[in-house]
Amino acid sequence: MFFQSGLLSSPKNKRLLFGLLAFNVLFWVWFWSLLWSKLEPHRLTVSDELSQTYIFGSHALPAINIYNTLPFCVMAVVQFPAMVTAKVVLRFILGKHFADTVIGGISVASYQLLLATMFSFFQWYLVARCVAWLVSRLWRPAEHA
Repeated sequence: MFFQSGLLSSPKNKRLLFGLLAFNVLFWVWFWSLLWSKLEPHRLTVSDELSQTYIFGSHALPAINIYNTLPFCVMAVVQFPAMVTAKVVLRFILGKHFADTVIGGISVASYQLLLATMFSFFQWYLVARCVAWLVSRLWRPAEHA
């Protein structure tokens, strides 16, 4: 069964899980450090709420096309399920005010990044479980002997 408790008990599967989660930690350290280095001082005004997508208190990313930068391109591919999950959760919580809300000085898009960071660890845990399950189903040396 896919969710059996002993699925990740073998040393190879534990290494896989540790490797994927370590990769995820390194990715997010790289992503947030590059994002943090591009933040500029920002004074929140009503007109800026819509022009600045990522607002973190008194700092925001400049109004440039940040989606073409390497960190965001990699995140869009590698962390896609976590980003979609974060977007769905925020849309459910905020309803129609999803796109243009700043809560506590932090924009909704910034909250989406923070949630995606957290959800991504569960995402990569599930990937490790799926790979371990597939390997256990496809490769059974005891049956071939």
